[in-house]
Amino acid sequence: MTAPAFAEFVAPLGCTAADFVGRIEALLAGDATGDTTIAVIVVRAHDVALSGDVAELLVGACRDPLAASASPVPSAAAPTDSAVTIPRHPLLPPAPTVLLPATDLCALRVEALRSLGTLPRLDGTWRDGLMAVAQRLTDAGWRHVIAPGVAYRWTGAGVPAAEEAAWTSATVASVAATNAGLDAHRLWADTRQRPVRVVIDGQCVSDDLHNGTQVVVVNIARWLARARPDAAVSLAVPERFHAVARRLVSGDGVEVVPRRPGGSFDVAYRPYQSIDPNDGRWFADAAQRTLMGQLDMIGYSNPSYHPSPALFHTVRNLQRHMMRTADGVTFISDFGRNSAVAECPDLNPHRLHVVGCGVDVEPEPSSAPPAPLADIGPFIACLSATFRHKNRGHAIRTFGELCARHGYAGSLVIAGPEPYYGRSTDADAELVAALPDNVARRICTIGHVDAATKWWLLRNADIVLYPSVVEGFGLVPFEAACVGTPSLSYDGTGLHEVLAAQPALVGSWDPGEWAGRAQQLITSDAEETACVDAVLAAAGQQGWADVAERTWQAIDASLALPSVRHHDEGAIWSRVATSTGDGARAASARHLVNRGRAVLARQLAPYLARLAGR
Repeated sequence: MTAPAFAEFVAPLGCTAADFVGRIEALLAGDATGDTTIAVIVVRAHDVALSGDVAELLVGACRDPLAASASPVPSAAAPTDSAVTIPRHPLLPPAPTVLLPATDLCALRVEALRSLGTLPRLDGTWRDGLMAVAQRLTDAGWRHVIAPGVAYRWTGAGVPAAEEAAWTSATVASVAATNAGLDAHRLWADTRQRPVRVVIDGQCVSDDLHNGTQVVVVNIARWLARARPDAAVSLAVPERFHAVARRLVSGDGVEVVPRRPGGSFDVAYRPYQSIDPNDGRWFADAAQRTLMGQLDMIGYSNPSYHPSPALFHTVRNLQRHMMRTADGVTFISDFGRNSAVAECPDLNPHRLHVVGCGVDVEPEPSSAPPAPLADIGPFIACLSATFRHKNRGHAIRTFGELCARHGYAGSLVIAGPEPYYGRSTDADAELVAALPDNVARRICTIGHVDAATKWWLLRNADIVLYPSVVEGFGLVPFEAACVGTPSLSYDGTGLHEVLAAQPALVGSWDPGEWAGRAQQLITSDAEETACVDAVLAAAGQQGWADVAERTWQAIDASLALPSVRHHDEGAIWSRVATSTGDGARAASARHLVNRGRAVLARQLAPYLARLAGR
């Protein structure tokens, strides 16, 4: 469909309200153009330039039902002397309403103007005349909208034309601030014309990258900056770890900033789930939009990972709340997203994004073996925390079967941190004690190891066992493959998505079957090579560059969608009636209660968050 025919009115210097109204009336009559079929009049100041197809976009926006005028998106990043076009996003809301059009540039719908009969006459500048016409159109039930795809620097509030005007500048500004659609278009327009400001929540970063969550956080920051060098990517970490964080992201264009309240970012992104009630306050202060990662739902679903039922439900309520109120939620697998939707079916699917996890890892250089393993000889490795779902017991049973059935003469090295709750330590010790002495004494548990030791274990093991029952994704098999070591994992949950039908997966929990498969990988170079090559081939589809691109898509979507947070209009003294009748008193009382609740919620939210964190 082509844009409606339009005429243009360019206001010269010294143009008065009378000049403006006279010119518009002439255009309506066709006297100025000789054409009575025009549908829209584009009005602009003489010093405002139009680029590209700005005029056509403004005219096209006037097709919106009951649109009397169309103005550009009020963008602080746009120039003040010209209107520019900006890209659209499919999730942007329809053209939102503004109370008054832009005074320097707008399009007036001829049909709406003719519905007024006569145009208002008053003294003043041509802008006063435009605002008087706009207010008459508003009073008559017409709407003023913004034109998606066009940006110009104006306030979004307009200028009231006369003392008796129904709208004051304060009212206009208040309503503009609560217009979620306008807010979305304005933020989108700003971030298309200047660097997007993104801060990554690195609260988990410490002096050593010893778990997958820390690896994800650091690599997300690095690769987001690499994928869009023109963006401003920051990593917010506790101040005592700034030097470590700067070393980890050195050369990638990431700024390390303190993680504390306050900020001026467009998007705050935490690539992992929250367990701290104070996180909500940090997000609200840090940025205009929040993107929350939910790696998995393991802690959400397992009460044994919490010290008490009360804290278990606290974490569940917190994570559910964060997912519901975040502007976007990312997952590292379809399995993770489906698990979250099963627990929280009211989540908005447009705000859920599967971004994956990068597996093009960078192993540390070779190092000497740790002291406890100096004379270890051949060994099998199992790297995981002692969480029960990591299923260390299955690795112990598999090792026992491998020794008994296949005469494996090496050792089993189990390494990984020990959490406070949900540990399998005692159960694992009972399994080891039940094995023959000559097998049990070859099982070495060394607890938490640093990155250098982890890579030594991966590089020197005969095979890596990773028998986790549930994984949001699972990095260990890819880490092992990148240093040429085969691995075995369970064919389920997140790992199934990236390694389905691969020789690195076992589809049962029979320790004998695992032991037989392990024996093949240990004794056959061809089997070992096939297993490693298959994992590396799958890794080629899961690079950090791809993850960064999908994450940027999630960031763009969160910028395009209206924020899930909202601000009520007016203040506690705003009224719904001026009379004193029974109905008016009842309505005013109800309104007072509603306003009071909203104001109290805003004022008390910080204190309630602090209390919840105690």
